[in-house]
Amino acid sequence: MDFSIDNFRVTRRGILALAATAGANRLFAASDFWNKKDPKDWTRDEIDRLTTDSPWAKPVSAQIESMNRNGTYDPGSPQGTPGGGYPGGGYPGGGQPRVGLGIPGVGLGIPGIGGGYPGGGRRGGPRQPGAYQARGTVLWESAEPVMAALKPEFPEEFADHYVIALSGIPWPPRNGRADEDDERYEQSSLDDLKSVTYLKPERGSSLQPGVVKQPLSSSANATILFGFSKDLAHISADDKQVEFTTRLGRSPIQVKFAPKEMMYRGKLAV
Repeated sequence: MDFSIDNFRVTRRGILALAATAGANRLFAASDFWNKKDPKDWTRDEIDRLTTDSPWAKPVSAQIESMNRNGTYDPGSPQGTPGGGYPGGGYPGGGQPRVGLGIPGVGLGIPGIGGGYPGGGRRGGPRQPGAYQARGTVLWESAEPVMAALKPEFPEEFADHYVIALSGIPWPPRNGRADEDDERYEQSSLDDLKSVTYLKPERGSSLQPGVVKQPLSSSANATILFGFSKDLAHISADDKQVEFTTRLGRSPIQVKFAPKEMMYRGKLAV
């Protein structure tokens, strides 16, 4: 069907195309608020979007299994169960849920709050004894817009490092006991994480973190900070992607950042 507006002929297909373009433009404008508004004018919803699902933030999930103090899995946990990480696990259709409440990971990934109860798992998935599905965020926290939104204070060891945070997934997993070995157990788990974590720019070699640490305030949102030396990690806006990988127990975590999308005020923000 054709419509005539002041002798200008418009087809039905043309109208639909114009509407789709307008909708896409509105979506782009909304998603690019960090380049259009001053940080002091960002809303809570905008900060939530920036820190949970944006060029600097990627939602992830992992299947967490209880571990003994010696680093072995509890007898009640599934043996040989494929990890539920992202990608390689994820959700139906390959999509990922938006998570976060303005601060990445707060109230998420904790058993009984959004992440399922031990032995429960997600709807439609297999129920595994001794394990639960946890959800969180991988956030490039040293990026300028993220710094402007959250105003984090990094430990001094992270000076001159790119800082990537994994939030919302409690680690190391607890076996329900607490004793004087807690600190050594946590440090050992972080050392193990350090050995299985990599940052891989498109045109450079894989780099392991120089420092891995849980900030003192991490009990609220289960945050782990990974620091990669800026002198060793050469990242350019011309790179098509930068890949971050780690492993929580037997559950892989893998995300890809696109530098060309990580632009803030006309400059690469990492």
